[in-house]
Amino acid sequence: MGTESSRTSVQNGVPLWLGGLKKGHVVAASGILEYSYKDLQKATYNFTSLIGQGVFGFVYKA
Repeated sequence: MGTESSRTSVQNGVPLWLGGLKKGHVVAASGILEYSYKDLQKATYNFTSLIGQGVFGFVYKA
């Protein structure tokens, strides 16, 4: 990890907050990744950095 912040730390091309792609995170029928609310809170720093709004809702910086 060294002196990198958790925001920029990447392991094998995957941000560390993802914890890697896990079989349980993929919805089989669509192939779309699924994350828990807790994972999203962690990734967006508790939804504190609003960067815009789209048709489906607000967009937060990860």
